[in-house]
Amino acid sequence: MNAYAEYEFIFILKSNTVAAAKERELAWQKIADRVNACNPTGTKRTWQQLKMKCKNILPTAMLEFTMRKRGGPSTSTAQLTSSVRCCSALAHYLE
Repeated sequence: MNAYAEYEFIFILKSNTVAAAKERELAWQKIADRVNACNPTGTKRTWQQLKMKCKNILPTAMLEFTMRKRGGPSTSTAQLTSSVRCCSALAHYLE
């Protein structure tokens, strides 16, 4: 998720041009390359799989962020996975 944070500014842009889409795809590919380099003997992930993983994590992070914001019961930050923490930070930025 650290790799995602480095390219976060590209994903936040609200541009729908071909050039912007290509830039986002290239950023996801760079993230996939870094993830796959960390696990040389394991399953290789495509950039599409990683994009879907983050998309699936975001609702959980948004819920966690909302619960903390409202002061309701929530999991402490230490107990959250790094991916949920990163997406929670993204959710905070998007609000």
